[in-house]
Amino acid sequence: MRRLDRTEKCLVHIVGVGMPVFFAHMAYKAFIETGIRGGWVLKWMLICFCVAAAVGVVLFYVWYLTDGAIWQTRAWLRLRGMVWPASCLVPRRFKPSWQKFATLASPYRRIDYVMDHDVNKEWGRAGFDALKDGRKKLIRFYWLQAEVNNGAMIQYFWNSSGDMAADLINDLREIGADYAADLIERASMKFFSNRVPPRDTMARRAKIEAHCGTEPFNIDGDFERLKVLEGKDTLETETDEFRGFEDRLTQDYVNWINRHRDYFTHIIGGA
Repeated sequence: MRRLDRTEKCLVHIVGVGMPVFFAHMAYKAFIETGIRGGWVLKWMLICFCVAAAVGVVLFYVWYLTDGAIWQTRAWLRLRGMVWPASCLVPRRFKPSWQKFATLASPYRRIDYVMDHDVNKEWGRAGFDALKDGRKKLIRFYWLQAEVNNGAMIQYFWNSSGDMAADLINDLREIGADYAADLIERASMKFFSNRVPPRDTMARRAKIEAHCGTEPFNIDGDFERLKVLEGKDTLETETDEFRGFEDRLTQDYVNWINRHRDYFTHIIGGA
C-alpha cells in the first residue's frame, strides 16, 4: 500500500485546515450580503452549501488524523468499490499492534480492541461459520457478556445467542475459567435438566416457558401474566454471580489472547 510522501502530507494538512476556513468565510459573506441576485432562497442555499462543504472537509481531515478509526472510513470506502480513495486518500498511518493492545489499561478495552481490529473484520467478510476457532471463542464470549449485561442470564438462554452455549462451556474450560463454566451448567440444569443447553432456540424457549409458566419478560405490560412468574427462579442469583466475577473472567480472556496472538492476524507486532 502506497503511503503519502512529505509533500502530499503537507498538502493534506493545508487542505484540511484551509478549506473549512475558506468555506466558513464564504458562508459568512453570503450571510451578511444583501444584494445577492435570486433573493433569500439563493442566499440560504449558498450558505447551506458552504457550511456542508466545510463540515465535510473537517470530517475527512479528522478521518485522516485518526487513521480512519472514526466510522471505519477505509472499510466503508472499500465496501463501496472505492479502493483507490481507501488506500490513498485515507491512508493508514498506524496499524493495529500488540504494543498498542498492551497499553490499554482495562481488560474490557483490550477485548474491544481485538474485536474491532481483527474479529469483526473477518466476521463481516467471511461469516461466522468460516471463522477460525480462536475468533469464534471471542464472539461467543462477547455475546454472553452482551446478553447478561443487557438483561440477565435467562435472556442469554432465551435468545439465539444461547445456541452457542454448549461451545461456550468448552471454551471456558479451555481458557481455565472453570468457575464460569460451572455457573453456566448450573443455570442450564435449572431450565433444561441438562448441564448443556439445547442448541435450538425454540427448544430452549419451550423449556423456559414450561419452567416459568409464561414468557419470562415484561414485554407487553400484562401484569396479570407476570404474576405467574412470582416465586419462579429466573436465574437472578446466577446473573448476580456472573456480574460479580465478570472482571476476573474478562482478564482470563485477555490472558488467553496473549497466549494465542497468532489467532488474530490483523494485529501486528511482537509476542
